[in-house]
Amino acid sequence: MEIAPMKPARMLALLCAAAALSAVSPLYAQSNLGFLHDTPMTFLQDRDSDALYQSVANVAEHNRDGQTTRWSNEGTGNPVVVTAAITPQKTVKTVTQTCRDLVVVLYSKGQKQAFYPNLCRTADGKWQLTRR
Repeated sequence: MEIAPMKPARMLALLCAAAALSAVSPLYAQSNLGFLHDTPMTFLQDRDSDALYQSVANVAEHNRDGQTTRWSNEGTGNPVVVTAAITPQKTVKTVTQTCRDLVVVLYSKGQKQAFYPNLCRTADGKWQLTRR
């Protein structure tokens, strides 16, 4: 299983942050995302993000709806422990593609942060984050 070339976990995090930002008042939007300071997403380093996205893609490929997989950044070199619960919620198959709604909950330093990405399998078999 291959992943579409991009920093997918970072893209996932940025898209989710953008979605969250669009839902809050303009005052928060002017704060340069300061309200996200010290949230689990901000503790992810590049190696964490890459490993997390690999796990997300693996869950999209193999888990049945409702089956949760736990992830940890152990071994990535990040001194801040970040864990995640990754659960596919809904699978939609059409003639041309398969798409999955997932829930990714990050945990770090006593906080949790949830994201709701949608991934679709491309013609070459890679899972790609889609816009909603």
